[in-house]
This record gives sequence, structure tokens and C-alpha cells, in this order.
Amino acid sequence: MMNSDLEFRLSEYLDGTLGARESAQLEQRLLTDRAARELLGEYQRLDAMLKTLPAVPEVDFDALSARIAGAVDEIEAEPQVIYSFKWVRQVAGVAVAACVTLGVGLWMSRSMTPPSRSLVQVQLPQAEVAAEPAVAQVSIGTFVFP
Repeated sequence: MMNSDLEFRLSEYLDGTLGARESAQLEQRLLTDRAARELLGEYQRLDAMLKTLPAVPEVDFDALSARIAGAVDEIEAEPQVIYSFKWVRQVAGVAVAACVTLGVGLWMSRSMTPPSRSLVQVQLPQAEVAAEPAVAQVSIGTFVFP
């Protein structure tokens, strides 16, 4: 038996729902398998602990329902507060106008500023001029290479 299968069989054995044939097979295994006996002991201790726990208290659901309904009525009786954020539109309009003004000002300052002088002069390499004419001309498709 696999470990999960053994655990299930031990649970059924303790509950008394395991068949007679399977109970006999399990008892035979318990005689030879120490790990199975230890697992059965853990299950028995857990079962005993669960049986000694205090009982679930009685609940008066009518009284509980009345308390919940009363709390909801109290909340509904409180005045409603409505918040208005009309000023946000005005502030947003001013912010958009400021962004547009700033953007136009930066664009104008860059476009009207004369180019600055360069501090470094870079000289690019010059194309080489052939000293002698080509030895052979090679043609590949429509391209001609000298």
C-alpha cells in the first residue's frame, strides 16, 4: 500500500467503516510494519483529542439576527455625507494650461537659440583614389563591380 492509501485505510479502520477483509489485511500489516503502527498511534491520539474538545456552543440565531438588523438600522439612520470636488476641474485646467505654456516656451527657446560653437573638430576619413586602373571587371547579375 502507498502511504496515502495506508492513511486512508487507517482512518477507515478507526471509524469502523473498513470491510472485514481489508481490516484483516491491515491488522496483518500492523503486526509487521512499525511505521504503520506509529501512524495508527498518531491517528488514535488525534481522535481522542478531538473527542475531548468542548462542544460547540448553542447559538440563538433569532437574537443574533435581531442584533445584526439593529446595527444595520443604526448605520442607515446616520446622515449621508456627500463630498464635492468641483475645484479639481479648475485646478486641472490650470495645470494643463501651465504644461502647454511650458512646452511652447521650451520649444521656442531651443528653436531661437543660435547654434553653439564646436569645441572639437572631427575630420572624417577621405575616400581613396585609385592610383592605377582596375585589373579586371566582374559582373554578377545586374551589378557591375570594377
